[in-house]
Amino acid sequence: MRIKLVALLLVGMPVLAHAQNDRGVYIGASLGTFDYEEQIEEEVALSDSTSSYQLFGGYRLNDHLAFEFGWGATGDIEDSFPVVFEDIGEVMLEASGSYDSYGLKVLGIVPFEPMSLFGGVGYYSAS
Repeated sequence: MRIKLVALLLVGMPVLAHAQNDRGVYIGASLGTFDYEEQIEEEVALSDSTSSYQLFGGYRLNDHLAFEFGWGATGDIEDSFPVVFEDIGEVMLEASGSYDSYGLKVLGIVPFEPMSLFGGVGYYSAS
């Protein structure tokens, strides 16, 4: 399975660096594509692309630490493929589905002027 997400930048209000308070609640959203590929058998492969989105929010404790929760979903993934049965011949089967996901992360932040570098560890679930 291959997943590509493209982040959507949200517009914020610029604040002078010396007056900026880096603590508190934040929210955001992302929009992207979801590419699905799976080889079921040698002759059968599923492949589709659809849109995906995520809503997230968190709390930044200080300049270097934040906690974040996110929930996301994809559009419908659909594909069809032929299967040959001895008794009835070739039949077209259709497969479809979508994913819901959520995650909880702890983020480490290294502030630079005028932006920050961050990375995180956490839990992610998709069904």
